[in-house]
Amino acid sequence: MEAFTAFAGWLTSSPAVKKEPELAVSAIGEDLLNPGEAQMLANMQRADDMYFDLGAGGYRILAHSGDADRPDQVMLEVAAPLRNAGKTRWIIAGGVVAWRDGAWHLVSIMPKEVEQPKEVDTEAEELTASDQGKVFDGLGWKLFAEQGQ
Repeated sequence: MEAFTAFAGWLTSSPAVKKEPELAVSAIGEDLLNPGEAQMLANMQRADDMYFDLGAGGYRILAHSGDADRPDQVMLEVAAPLRNAGKTRWIIAGGVVAWRDGAWHLVSIMPKEVEQPKEVDTEAEELTASDQGKVFDGLGWKLFAEQGQ
């Protein structure tokens, strides 16, 4: 979970990615990342203030391959507010990370729209139960705030 979260945050918020998105995207997944997804990430419009506020959101693990304690691959989703050009909207980034050569590598990442809460500029734990249900649709979601992150 930490590896995917780090990739998702870096791909949206890093000054290096904002400056040279194609180079940065190729550096993290050139041999594993789906070429279509890599191009989508490189072409993403990023304002100087773009920030995927992962600590304000949550995550869920959808599946894994291999031993549960030492998986080969993990499929998961993170939901959090994406702040960009002075606007905030909640999104889900879903994808897969794979353990290769002693490190986690990004294999797939894709954004997904979610129904927006009434208060978009707030942390997940402060959302109403109804709004949490809109953003975190489905089972297995855990809030980052509950994990001490």
